[in-house]
Amino acid sequence: QTVVTGPRIAPDEVPDVEGLHKRGYVHNLYEHLACADAAVIQGGLSTAMEIVALRRPFVYFPLGRHWEQVHHVSHRLAHYGAGLRVDYAAASATSVKDVMVRMLREPVAYRRVPADGAMRAAERIARLLVRV
Repeated sequence: QTVVTGPRIAPDEVPDVEGLHKRGYVHNLYEHLACADAAVIQGGLSTAMEIVALRRPFVYFPLGRHWEQVHHVSHRLAHYGAGLRVDYAAASATSVKDVMVRMLREPVAYRRVPADGAMRAAERIARLLVRV
């Protein structure tokens, strides 16, 4: 198992656990997420939507006073039927483990994430340029 701490937490701040690899940064994180059995993440939109597009099960913990994570990200993930929102203050290691085990036993049934965004953006930009 690997934990990626990101830019705000140094890997050495995470307790050592046998079999756990700690990384502050992973190049092409989406490649690692694609291979993951499941993920436990903070409630950021970019990582969450990558996991949704990759159709991996996950639990997310929105930062309590972070409007975007609490409202926008949760709303977006609900739209896709993806992930399980957990309140950090109310969670225990056992409750998260139980949820993850259940999620691993059930097939992912998220709505598909459209994969043509770059093409649609290019077409819109091209239409604007033709008008100039």
